[in-house]
This record gives sequence, structure tokens and C-alpha cells, in this order.
Amino acid sequence: MNKFIRGDPAFVGKATGKIIKVDSIMKLKEKKGRILVVKNLTPDLTPFLFDLEGIIIEMGGILTHGTIVARELKIPCIVGVKNATSLFSENQSIEMDGGTGEINY
Repeated sequence: MNKFIRGDPAFVGKATGKIIKVDSIMKLKEKKGRILVVKNLTPDLTPFLFDLEGIIIEMGGILTHGTIVARELKIPCIVGVKNATSLFSENQSIEMDGGTGEINY
């Protein structure tokens, strides 16, 4: 991991894991130990967020639905990561720091 990108820190904590992108809710059943990367976290995904290591959200700010849920569930979260859904690939290993907003990949 020799590259990094930065977003806005939304909830503190460090996480290491493989990327999971959601193109269907059924895919979130394989989420344990994964870091979710989405354009925008919608309320219909909320029940599936348990057991995630971290959340990276491409759009929005620290008061969006996804960041509030991440804080409630105590999941490290970074928001405002431009082009995150196209930058990261499925099963790619990354490290994220929700306190600084840095993602190493």
C-alpha cells in the first residue's frame, strides 16, 4: 500500500480490510470484516451495516445519513472521498483512519 487519498473524517477509528461495493442488498450478507464503499448510504442499507470494519462514502458531509449511522454503530467512517467507487476495486485491501480521513491502498 503505497498510495493514499483523503476525505473528511466522520467517525474515529482505524480499519483494515477488503473493499465491498454494493450493487445489491443481498451482497451485504458477505460483509463481515469488510470496508463498505458507496456513493451515498441510503436508509434501506442501514440494517445491513453491522459487522462492517469501516465505511467510505463518496458524497455528502458529516451530517448525512451514513455518517450519523456510522457514529451510532461506532464504525470508522470517512465521507467526501471523491471518485471512491471508481478508484477502489472489489476485494482490494485498504487501511483507513476515520480520525484523519486518510485511506492507504
